[in-house]
Order: sequence, then C-alpha cells, then structure tokens
Amino acid sequence: MRTTTKKIQATIKSLAIILAVLSPTLTLAQTSSGAHDVAKASAPGPTLQKLSGVWVEGPGYDITYGGTYDACASRCQSNARCVMIEYYRPEKKCNMYDKARKTLTGGSSDVGIRTSAGAR
Repeated sequence: MRTTTKKIQATIKSLAIILAVLSPTLTLAQTSSGAHDVAKASAPGPTLQKLSGVWVEGPGYDITYGGTYDACASRCQSNARCVMIEYYRPEKKCNMYDKARKTLTGGSSDVGIRTSAGAR
C-alpha cells in the first residue's frame, strides 16, 4: 500500500510540473509537508491582441524562424521589453518589437500588440 501511495504522489508531482510548464499562469508551490500544489500566479501576464492581414515595416530587435504565431506570442508575453510582434507566415518568422509601430494593411503576417497593464 505504501509503495502505491508513493507512485501516486510521484505521478501527481509529474503532472503538476507539466501543468506548470504548459501554463504560464500556474506556479508549482511546495507545501510544508513536501507535497506539491499547483496554484494560480498572483498576476496574469500580458496578453496580445492578434491582427491578421497586416504587417510591420522593418526588423524587430529579436528575430527567430521556424515557430508558430502562438510560440512567437508566448515569447513576447514572457519578455518585458516586447510590446508587439509580427509573425510572417510564409517564412515562419517572428519579429519582436520594443516600440509600438504602425501596422500596414495587406500581406501574409499576423501582428500581436500588448493590450494588458503589462504593456509599456
């Protein structure tokens, strides 16, 4: 019975760690008894308003290739310097910008602009 309980506790701990990694609004807290609890973070991170069919002229301060819009948005949300992104779909290119820039109509990009109190 004791071995089964330890296996269950280990499984719960593993699942809690996975949840904490997958959701930036969750944190893993260890209780005084050594158990792990998943708890809501005190303040949610910034959010991005997604605009499709618009683009931004010029490169950002950080450029990566090969990801998705959601991965690009997540990188921006976890970086205080980032205030907007442009994800160019044909090249899977993520531009992160530290200053708000004018969006232009047309193209094959999605633009994300910070909308929460976390924006500068």
